[in-house]
Amino acid sequence: MHQEQGYERTEDRITRPAVATMDQFLDSHPEIAEQLQKNPKLIDNDKWVASHPQLQQFMAQHPELRQQFDEHPEAFMRHEQGFERAEDRTNIAVMDRFLDNHPEIAEQLKKDPKLIDDKKWVASHPPLQQFMADHPELRQQFDQHPYAFMRQENRYDGSEGRHDGDMDRGQLSSFHNFMEGHSNIAAEISKNPTLATNDEYLQNHTELQAYLQANPEIKQQLNQNPQSFVKSAQGTGMTTPGAAPKTTTTPKLPGSDPK
Repeated sequence: MHQEQGYERTEDRITRPAVATMDQFLDSHPEIAEQLQKNPKLIDNDKWVASHPQLQQFMAQHPELRQQFDEHPEAFMRHEQGFERAEDRTNIAVMDRFLDNHPEIAEQLKKDPKLIDDKKWVASHPPLQQFMADHPELRQQFDQHPYAFMRQENRYDGSEGRHDGDMDRGQLSSFHNFMEGHSNIAAEISKNPTLATNDEYLQNHTELQAYLQANPEIKQQLNQNPQSFVKSAQGTGMTTPGAAPKTTTTPKLPGSDPK
């Protein structure tokens, strides 16, 4: 075959939309997915495709996808599996952020991941019910493998925590000490760390507003990642004596003397 200079290989023409469309189909047909992952060349077997009417109809409706898959089945499935892994990581990251903001739900799901299949339990937690309705792909992934999904979320949560080394230990210790001295604020921010970045909330809590004004580096950390910073500060305690005074300032306000 004549091949012009700069000719693009067929494998290189595998498109992301085609891979994404195939991924959605395979998510809904796990038995077909399992067989194609083991042997992608089955897609060239007309008898096997005909024995799976849903796949046969799907391929007939997507001729460009069918052409890409037929010409390079192994490469196409590699792309699909890579897309699936990226999608999984995105879903886990989204779920992790939700659970960071809803620690009571997080605690119950970590103890019993199958609660996600209990419609009555989910309905009794409106924020979770709304979240799941807004993320159907995540819901499907969680429903199919609740224990595996929560194990992945726990690993993601742990790896996220390893980035705490990028945070200044003095800042974490100082914020921890401030929270210990202001239990009402601490309780509210622990439930919803984004309150620390909410101007209206800060105006109604002048102690916290003054503290953050006196410690702009801490304010910046909270603005960048409130959940991670608050979680890290909660676990810091008094393990780094002498670190906080070097980097932070606790303003003296009437009625807010430190313990």
